[in-house]
Amino acid sequence: MTGTEADEPEPTQEPGAPPSRRARWRGYASWTVAGALLTVGATAGVIQWTRAGRLAEEKADRAAVATGAGEFAVALLSYDYRNLQAARNGVLSRAADGFARTYDEAFTGGLESVITKLRASATATVRDVYVADVAEGGARAIAVADAQINGTMGTRRVLGSHLEMRLVRLGGKWRIDEVTAIGAADESVTRPGGGSEESARPDTQEKSEKSGK
Repeated sequence: MTGTEADEPEPTQEPGAPPSRRARWRGYASWTVAGALLTVGATAGVIQWTRAGRLAEEKADRAAVATGAGEFAVALLSYDYRNLQAARNGVLSRAADGFARTYDEAFTGGLESVITKLRASATATVRDVYVADVAEGGARAIAVADAQINGTMGTRRVLGSHLEMRLVRLGGKWRIDEVTAIGAADESVTRPGGGSEESARPDTQEKSEKSGK
């Protein structure tokens, strides 16, 4: 006889006879491969789902940080001498304990009386918020804002103020724990009665307000 043993046809099984060893092996191998493929597919699906969930969570955190920083910048730079308590509450409601103490001391230690004396009111808008590091319990952001202050001394416009902030997550919300004013792009003052306008570009860093930690 010529040819190899592998070329010989597999013996025909009679109906009702138990499967041969080779047939049993093929069936077992098929189920094993199918199971492995299902396991790999399920694992890949879990990994993709986990990654998508993590990315969505990070995106939501960054959006929440940006919103918190922007709202705080508006609250910090806006006030009305006729209702300073509302301005104070707006800042304190968005601040962590450390910065809240620092701000409250500055507010009651002279800021309130100066604003009242000058009959000053201010409005602010936020141009952009840049979010840097976002970790599980802390984040950093820079808000760029424009403000206009009206009072007995005239109208002062401060454009492109940069406020660098450190935020902490407290009770599921982002609170401001530290603020540093790092200057403005342009400032101008218009004297009462339409006097001359003065412009200035700050060359030095403004005073930093910190939590004292």
